[in-house]
This record gives sequence, C-alpha cells and structure tokens, in this order.
Amino acid sequence: MNEFIRTEHEEKVKRQHNEQDRIQAANVDSQSQPQLHTVMVKEKKDNRLDVEDLLIREVVRHGDIVIYKDVPASDGTTVSFNVAQFIHYDLEQDEMQFSNTQYNAILDIAVKYTEQKEKNFSLTDYLIKHPDIDISRIAAGMAMNRYHLSKSLEYSEKEEEIRDHVRHMLMDFKIRRFEMRIKELNAVLKKQGIQISEMREIMSELKQCQENRNLLAKELGFNIRN
Repeated sequence: MNEFIRTEHEEKVKRQHNEQDRIQAANVDSQSQPQLHTVMVKEKKDNRLDVEDLLIREVVRHGDIVIYKDVPASDGTTVSFNVAQFIHYDLEQDEMQFSNTQYNAILDIAVKYTEQKEKNFSLTDYLIKHPDIDISRIAAGMAMNRYHLSKSLEYSEKEEEIRDHVRHMLMDFKIRRFEMRIKELNAVLKKQGIQISEMREIMSELKQCQENRNLLAKELGFNIRN
C-alpha cells in the first residue's frame, strides 16, 4: 500500500512544488471570509497547528470523496480510501494524532459515517448537524465558504488535486511533529544524571525521527540540516 502511494507520488513530483502556494491560498481564502465568532475556529498563535486546521477542513469539506481507488492490499484484494479514511490511515501508520482532541473526534466520526451503507446527509451536513455542539460549531466554521460563495465563484477541486493537496499537508504535519519530538529528545539528552541505557534508547529514537523527517522533507523538496 505505502509503496503504491510512493510510486504515484514520484510520478507527480513536479506538482509538489506548487502545493505550498495552494496552502497559502487556502489560508487567504479562509481569512477573507466574514468573521462569524459563533462558528469560526479560534485562531491559534502556534503555527504548528495551522496544518491541523487545514487537514480537518479537508475532512469536513471533502471527507467522503474517494481519492484512492482499488489500491492493492497485502492479502491480494484491493481497497479504496476517501479523504477521511486516508488521513486516518496515514496518521495511524506513525501513531500520530491531532493535538486538538475535537479534531480527532471529527476525524473518527467522519470515518465511521462514510463507512455506513445508508446515509441521509452528505458528510459536511452530517457534521454541521451533529448533536455535539462543539463538533457542529467547528464543522460549520470549516465549511463556511461552501455556503457563502456563489456557484460561479466556488472553487472546484478534482479528486487528483484533493489527493495531492492532502498528501502534501500530511507530510508537512508529520515533519513538524518529528521536529517537535527531536527537540524534546535533545532536551532530555542535556539533562544531568541520565543513565547510559536510557541515553542509548533516546539516541536510537532521535536517529529514527531525524531519518523520517528528512525522508519526508526530501519528498517535499526541502533541505533540512540535523
């Protein structure tokens, strides 16, 4: 599964250089919308959370759109992934979650809802009408442009564009998480009285985090020094 995705990515690597502009444009789009304090997600001062906002917005707006079809599985069968399922699957591979617990709840709800055979609402409407008021409020804020832009002005994305956009943001998210962990591990190594066995474990994890971060950065075309 991972090899299939990686191969597809390599074939489209030229488009990756345009993705940062797409993320910046998405930020400008969200900031230009009317400020409805009852539904907008509170702006965060810590930039590392911005990618979380963009990822969960993709879940709310496009979570039920299939972006990987008939992917070969290890048991010989094929599987398909919509946006919500792929984000959940990809984060799970590295045992990662969003730092915002409500975002994790929205992702879980989206995955379960899109797996239902019978659905009375689109995923976006389902989340907006969710009985949990916090989830409903966040979803309404994330989906706002869909209801405030006219049909002629509404931005339309193809499945391929959404897939590339989501993959880019996931890699960006993971790089930031690995960088956070690297800083934490380096801080521990500076403490006095650390045992040799513990130091070896930390050094091993530190090396793995650096390798994972550098691999993702290479895919995005970034140069990172350890």
